[in-house]
Amino acid sequence: MVAAIAEAGGLVLLSVLLSALLGPGGGGRAAALLQPLHDHARHAPRLLLALLGAVYVGKSLLALWASYASFSLALRMADDCASA
Repeated sequence: MVAAIAEAGGLVLLSVLLSALLGPGGGGRAAALLQPLHDHARHAPRLLLALLGAVYVGKSLLALWASYASFSLALRMADDCASA
């Protein structure tokens, strides 16, 4: 659930950054809901890019943790079956 929210947030930030970099006529108008974020991205793109990077790094760390947890559970189940 958290990974899905992080992915959605990352996609929103990426779309705002791309829209800001393409300029007013390049990628269509930003949605009215994203307009404040779009204006901020045009004036401070480094902050938005850093936030985008942090979201994707956080999402990747969550995915790694979830993989570790699932393998750990599978190994524990295999050990329990082997000892029974």
